[in-house]
Amino acid sequence: MKQATVMGMLLLVLIIASCKKTIIEKIETVSTTFGSTNDIVISKDTTINGTWNIKATTILRFESGGHISGTGTINGGIIAAPLTQSILDTTITLLNTKLYNKDFSVMWYGANPNNTDNYNNLQKSINTCIANGIVNCFVPSGNYKFSKSLKIYKLYKNAYVGVAVRMYGESGFWDDKTTLSYTNVAGFALGVQVGKGVEIDHLKLTGKFLPPTSSGAAYYNTPFASFGTNLGSAGLVIDYDGTKGASGSTGIKVHDMWVTNFDILYSVSPNGVTANADILKFENIQCGDGRIGFQSNQAQEKGNSIQGIYSWGRIHTLISIGQSGKYQAGNYTINEGNIAGKCIRLFDIREAGWFPSSISNIYAESIGSIGSIQCGDSKNQLPTKISSSNFQFAYISEAGVQNLLYCNSTFIKFEDCMFRYYGNSDPLHMTGWASFENCFFSGAIINPNNGFVNI
Repeated sequence: MKQATVMGMLLLVLIIASCKKTIIEKIETVSTTFGSTNDIVISKDTTINGTWNIKATTILRFESGGHISGTGTINGGIIAAPLTQSILDTTITLLNTKLYNKDFSVMWYGANPNNTDNYNNLQKSINTCIANGIVNCFVPSGNYKFSKSLKIYKLYKNAYVGVAVRMYGESGFWDDKTTLSYTNVAGFALGVQVGKGVEIDHLKLTGKFLPPTSSGAAYYNTPFASFGTNLGSAGLVIDYDGTKGASGSTGIKVHDMWVTNFDILYSVSPNGVTANADILKFENIQCGDGRIGFQSNQAQEKGNSIQGIYSWGRIHTLISIGQSGKYQAGNYTINEGNIAGKCIRLFDIREAGWFPSSISNIYAESIGSIGSIQCGDSKNQLPTKISSSNFQFAYISEAGVQNLLYCNSTFIKFEDCMFRYYGNSDPLHMTGWASFENCFFSGAIINPNNGFVNI
């Protein structure tokens, strides 16, 4: 009997030793060169249920194979882990946790290009950074599919309050090293609500919108309402919700981005309720295939700028201001752009009695038209200036006869601009009123309103 008991105990020891998971009480602390305190080393799959309290100065160091699963909470500690290793289940909560290095990797919560849906992994990473005051939410190289809108936001007493985080990857406006692929046909891919110092950069966002495949005059005469399939989606949206407060974002910086295959690629204040959305900086942004490249929607969008906008895909309207949301126009300075794809019209701007735009240094070729620019109302005639820009239109033999420009006021002024069909002198059909100074036209202007003023 005693021998059988001893054999049973030995068998139990062997079973425990071969178990792949370790309960938290068995983790050892070891001295390392990371700091003056003892580290906790995670080198295998470890289960936490309940709360594990760690001293604020203790480093939780993950080695190869180290991973924590379960439904528990880690309170305190400093995480040190490789940026491309999965170290936590999305059911594990971090509280009062800091980082040994500057980046919180979305791969820590299991985001992976091999996953069919990374929504939970990505959103958990964003939420964790915000909850712990971690600035940098890093997305390593790869193509991450996800099915629901990712949101950067913070709630207090059921109202949105200011949030600050940087979400970034390893792409530029030209490449797709870090791609977030939105698999839904509606909604938006990435949204910021009441961002106060949020930064988003070096990411490519791609969706399911498909532009028309037609060519020639059939393409250039495609109505705005029927341009493309899977309408209603958006790429990057700032202040998407108006149900939990009227405050909007301030001081957001978006740069080195490529957004493509959405109905609207970049959208500001589409909800029609919130104000603010001011001091926003967009730099080196590429507009891929879409119906609208950049959309602005309300009058408190003051002190905003776009420095470097590029469009080499199929797009109907590059910049739309004051045509949605609150149907107001903010204060935008747009400088430097290269448009050389299949853009049907550059602008659809209606400023009414709100704020003027300032546009300069745009190079555009193969465009159907400059589009529509309207300013002022019965009380205000706001000056709008477009300067140092080159507009080269798709040939009449390709696009048909287009109305190349509509303006409603001589307060809209073009200065040092070129308007031409490259290499020929076909007449330029334009309507409305505008002022021109030191501008070049490759052919005669046909304007039934006779409202253009050459200074």
